[in-house]
Amino acid sequence: AWEAFQKNWQPLLIIPGVLFLCPVIVVFVTLYFGVFAAMMAGQSGSENLAIGGFIGAWAVASLIIFVMSILSMGIIKVVLMIYNGKQVKFSDVWMDMNTYLRILGVEILTVLGGIAGFALCVLPIFVVAFLTTFACIIVVQDSSIGAWEAIKKSAVLAKENWMITLITVLLT
Repeated sequence: AWEAFQKNWQPLLIIPGVLFLCPVIVVFVTLYFGVFAAMMAGQSGSENLAIGGFIGAWAVASLIIFVMSILSMGIIKVVLMIYNGKQVKFSDVWMDMNTYLRILGVEILTVLGGIAGFALCVLPIFVVAFLTTFACIIVVQDSSIGAWEAIKKSAVLAKENWMITLITVLLT
């Protein structure tokens, strides 16, 4: 293993070093653009400038994170080459455009899956809130009723009066 490292130390040290610096750059760029835009917005009284600065910082951070993921895949490629006994050089980190496009596709699908998972976890909360809006009121009105019965009555009441219930849930 030591011999393989000695032969291939440049890609194994330089690329992780760059990957270490990327998050630092992301933090500083985001802070710079965000704080700069907030200061300029405070001086000019324009909220649009602050929003634009934060959107710009987010875009730069997203680009840097994408580059980090590509470099991470390059490190994996180099490590696999070393594992297979091949001599590597710094340029082996880079791949062809089809590979980059496939990596981008995987990242987009991963983000969409994360958004769908988040939505599937959050949307049921709103459904439960919608259906149980009146449950506590029902228990207060009739203290002899059980919790599950109150929830069932609340669900029936919410479904029958869905518009009023929706407005109530949105306002609370």
